[in-house]
Amino acid sequence: MKHYPYVIVGASIAGLSAAGAIRSRGSTGLILLVHGENHLPYKRTQLSKQLARGFSGEELAIHAEEWYPANKIALLQGTRAVSVEPSSRELFLSTGEVIGYESLLIATGAAPAILDIPGAQHLNYLRWIDQAEVMAQRLGVIGTAISVGFGVQGIELADQFSSAGIGTSLVGRQDILMAGYVDPNASQRLEKRICAAGVDVLRWGRILEIQRKSGRYRLIAQGGEIDSEMVTVSVGATSMIDLAVSAGIPLQNDKRHGVKVQRDMKTGVEGIYAAGDCAAALPGTSWGLWHSAENVGMIAGINMAGGDLRPEPRPHRLKCEAFGGYLFSLNYDSVSSDERAEPRVLCNTPNLYLRVWEREGHSAGAVLDMYPNPGPSLVKPLGKHLEKLVLEGAKAKDIPQALGI
Repeated sequence: MKHYPYVIVGASIAGLSAAGAIRSRGSTGLILLVHGENHLPYKRTQLSKQLARGFSGEELAIHAEEWYPANKIALLQGTRAVSVEPSSRELFLSTGEVIGYESLLIATGAAPAILDIPGAQHLNYLRWIDQAEVMAQRLGVIGTAISVGFGVQGIELADQFSSAGIGTSLVGRQDILMAGYVDPNASQRLEKRICAAGVDVLRWGRILEIQRKSGRYRLIAQGGEIDSEMVTVSVGATSMIDLAVSAGIPLQNDKRHGVKVQRDMKTGVEGIYAAGDCAAALPGTSWGLWHSAENVGMIAGINMAGGDLRPEPRPHRLKCEAFGGYLFSLNYDSVSSDERAEPRVLCNTPNLYLRVWEREGHSAGAVLDMYPNPGPSLVKPLGKHLEKLVLEGAKAKDIPQALGI
């Protein structure tokens, strides 16, 4: 039986962040990274942004292939972890191999929330690169598509379909797009751009059934029916917890039932940590965001390597670059429901919208919308600068000048 000081199950950003953090502590112990896919670990959030132009697994890779041996990381591709025995610190793989470990991180992520309706087998979901490759191929042969879901991925998919010259409909249930992440003003600005691109935004309530006839699909919802050649669904995700359950690790009693963790990302079972979308969000933190998973993975890795890091929660940013605009949100879910947070609209022009929330005279959250998107060379540092200003509690009135807008 092979034995490793560190074993990480899951090679998305939480797992990779943990591996990097272990090395940042100076630990030289070999890391086994169990990756259930056959591609190099990749930036999952790029999948819904690259369909129209095409992509390769190599260009989406988070690290080049040589990064792994250079950092003493054994990358095990195409193999799944199926169960854990905490008493003997053994991990059982789909190949039949048994691995011994000293510290184990479960970073198995989440799977798409599945619609349980008649005809569900005809629906397409996007979470993994293999699904993206199939979807990208379909764009070359279809003329119409439906994107179900008013969240970031649903909107980005609609943008990709439209950009590919496909007649597109965006179907959802909420009153506003990206509910919980942006305020109604920013949402309305985004919706105007979507409609201007020729995409139909349909608030039809719950999806009831998908029917197939002559190679086409009919979506039947509470508010109407529509035919299309492809239907994609982006209505959330659920934590992948089977490995944790096999180890008897307690789950959080919430709607996602993720692995219950403490601020140091320990699970309560000796030697086992959890991070990323398979773990429940800590109080005051976000779930399901790339940067949030990156942060908790870093915490887990430092503590696996002997650290004692238990940071206070911090807001994490969300961005949506679709339909020619740039939409940025920071801590909106917290400040929008806080009676102590006062909203201040600092700019509202056709090209720029900025709203900041203050608590006791200091900024605590922000929503920024820019159109047209000025490009990565500007928006990336702008977003980081806005995040820094908010995290430092800058006064709202000083933020536009500090940003140079």
